[in-house]
Amino acid sequence: MNEALKKEWCRLFDLGIQIKKIKPWESIAEDKLFVLHLKKRNRPVVLHFMGNATNNIAIFIYQTRKAQKNLSNMLYGTVDVIDPLSFLPTLQEGIGMDFNNRDELSDEEYQLVKDLGYSFRGKKQWLSFTAYVSGFVPRALNLSEIKLLADCLEMILDNENALKEMAKSDDNYCHLYDNKVHEMLPFDLYDENKGHPEVFKDKVLIKRLNKLLKQPITVELSYIYTNHLIENKRVVPMIVCSETKNQSIVFHDMIENPKLLEEKIVRYVTNMVKQVGRPERIVVRLEDVYLSLADLCEKLDIELVMSAQLPSFERAVNGLMDVIGMPQTLSE
Repeated sequence: MNEALKKEWCRLFDLGIQIKKIKPWESIAEDKLFVLHLKKRNRPVVLHFMGNATNNIAIFIYQTRKAQKNLSNMLYGTVDVIDPLSFLPTLQEGIGMDFNNRDELSDEEYQLVKDLGYSFRGKKQWLSFTAYVSGFVPRALNLSEIKLLADCLEMILDNENALKEMAKSDDNYCHLYDNKVHEMLPFDLYDENKGHPEVFKDKVLIKRLNKLLKQPITVELSYIYTNHLIENKRVVPMIVCSETKNQSIVFHDMIENPKLLEEKIVRYVTNMVKQVGRPERIVVRLEDVYLSLADLCEKLDIELVMSAQLPSFERAVNGLMDVIGMPQTLSE
């Protein structure tokens, strides 16, 4: 570990120790969020204290659009951005600081504590840090993530009055600013991060597909993150499309280059239309799948619906678990 990295790790640990002393999770309910407006970032970071309702004490920050929408779905049941049937370690998105017992630390986490010269005693006193990125297995923080989490903790510690006010307030969102000013204002985790439909530009293909007959069928389409890994870190997603009436799988595929995922989904749908005609309805669960297909479906007069309930898709995924060697952890 070089000196620059060690310095940033020590700063983060020191801030974590200070947070531990004031124990904000004891007075702040888990449905209350802090929206941090940092000078160096164009978008705010959302910070969440965990531990008021459970024995799992942690602080999470949600710094990306996807992370904040995923938090919105977890808290309010808005829109899925990661399919809930995915391999369990891939369901989170954000950066976490956990307060653990000694025996809950991995060997690597314990070694980091020792390498930095820290020593903790007692229950829920040992700090660990994890980066969660959908499509990847959880990993250690990189330098930029260490700095970002430290900046967020520092802002929290600089605004202890906001913590006290938030504990007593009926408001769910407290905005913090670099000048130590805070205010209670709404913040829509989903609408603030809403995406936009992808434009389907192949006019010739649209013209061809529109000549095909409409078929009175409904298909359900989504993708899950599997337990298959590329280079031991990137998770292989699997696309599954099923027809609701006959409960048959229309297509499925493991996508070994996840960067091509949305492109593959569009291609599979257009190929399906070529082979069987235009379905009456396509039901999807995930926002990015919806945005990938919205323009195409509008131009082909296919009803596109977003729903959390995909029973045919779920049965198809359950049936594929043994085939792909993924644990049967899904509910029937």
